[in-house]
Amino acid sequence: MDGEGSIQLHKCKSKNDKRYHFYIQVEVGNTYKPIIYYIARLFNKSVIIRKNKEINARKIFYRICFKKDDAVQMLKIIKPYLKIKKEQAKICLDFFKMSKKTSRYKNGQIKIVNIKTYKKRLKMFNRLKQLNKRGKKLRDKKQKCKRW
Repeated sequence: MDGEGSIQLHKCKSKNDKRYHFYIQVEVGNTYKPIIYYIARLFNKSVIIRKNKEINARKIFYRICFKKDDAVQMLKIIKPYLKIKKEQAKICLDFFKMSKKTSRYKNGQIKIVNIKTYKKRLKMFNRLKQLNKRGKKLRDKKQKCKRW
């Protein structure tokens, strides 16, 4: 998972009420078909197959996507084994715990969270985005993951 996947928080704008909401996504991918299908069977997920348009340009890439509660379950299982992406997993799990405490449904509608909670969520989102950035490693200026 450390070298073959990604841990992300996504921020989306709701169509109905123009508010932002966040969700967790974990992806695992590899060109070695048997391992991806094994993981898919373990978690009862389907596999996404991506073929390159150029003939013989690259191998076929197999991917599994976990979203929301499935992503949280996956992170809880793999977190003890992570080395490189441990901080990303911690941020997402902390985010989930915080959102579980602050998000309430009322008459089928999600309660609007206060500005302080929203800023905490945004801070976690931005930190994870920074950790996942490609190119020059930002880990040189590594900030320890702290309580939000």
